[in-house]
Amino acid sequence: MKKQRWGFAAAVVAASVTIGAVSQIPAWAQQTGSNGNVNAAVAVTKSQSVDQVNLRIQQLELALQPETAQEAIELFVKSHESRNGALLFALLTPEQQRSNLATFVEQNWVLGVSSPWVKGYRINKVDEKNETTMDYTVELMEYTSTGFMGTEQVTVSLKKEGTSWRISDYKQVKFTSDIDLQDEKLNERSVLGLVKEAQQRFWYVMSGGKSTGGVVATFRPGAGETDYRYLSEDIGTREKLSSYLEDVYAKSTVNTWLEQQLKQKSLIDDGERLAQPNADGGSLLEWGSAEIIKLEQNGQKATVQAKVPAGESDSETFTISFVYEQNRGWRIASAIGDVH
Repeated sequence: MKKQRWGFAAAVVAASVTIGAVSQIPAWAQQTGSNGNVNAAVAVTKSQSVDQVNLRIQQLELALQPETAQEAIELFVKSHESRNGALLFALLTPEQQRSNLATFVEQNWVLGVSSPWVKGYRINKVDEKNETTMDYTVELMEYTSTGFMGTEQVTVSLKKEGTSWRISDYKQVKFTSDIDLQDEKLNERSVLGLVKEAQQRFWYVMSGGKSTGGVVATFRPGAGETDYRYLSEDIGTREKLSSYLEDVYAKSTVNTWLEQQLKQKSLIDDGERLAQPNADGGSLLEWGSAEIIKLEQNGQKATVQAKVPAGESDSETFTISFVYEQNRGWRIASAIGDVH
């Protein structure tokens, strides 16, 4: 048989077609016999040969190849959000495909389990070694039916081959977190995980959300003199913004903050999209490296005193309140902005 670029993936798919299991056959390839039963094997045998399956899979995988490193990372995350092992496999270098084929087959081309799942990510670090090799440190947001459960950090190495960026190595996602927000006894790891995430989300909101990479479009509402910008689509409505913040903050805390922001015109709502004054900001505080000085818990409420590094040699001490919410677990009860 003619050697093809995507022989491994095509061979696996072709094998499943040859077996003829109805559950593995797409709807278009199924035919109903005179007895009313679906005859998938006959339908596929008549419609296409194994060579044609190989060719079709090859073309689909070629169409998926990312032209930029950023696109490769987005597809890597997408494969885990959808638990699609075939998508991840298509992004790997041929060497990685050969090394990992047996694992993908053993997992039936499914990544992870039904819970927890990945929903969103952020890039923490990019190490550009040369023009054709890059390492990304990616933080994945993981959720269960009760909501946000924490983050998991993975490293993805990329290599440019021709015009495409391929994954040359990666740390397998374990779908686990170091924090346990459902444990009714609050511990230091959960505290640090929550405050670190709260800081990330606070400045994400304060910067307007997801950057488009171009010039920020601004407008002046009414006869005002303040330039406003719209929040990105993912946090662009009251419902979306509240949901984003409630992953780490208590519901009452988010409601109070949102009403204050609207009252002070720090946020405005035109009925379709939220907007905020066009301004920049940031923080030198390193909440993820904070030292817990004291943790006091009384039932479903807790107070934590933490010493937070600020810059190279300074630090600040903060007192943060937490509350355990039914079916959601621990959340920050202090005002949004206290963790900044």
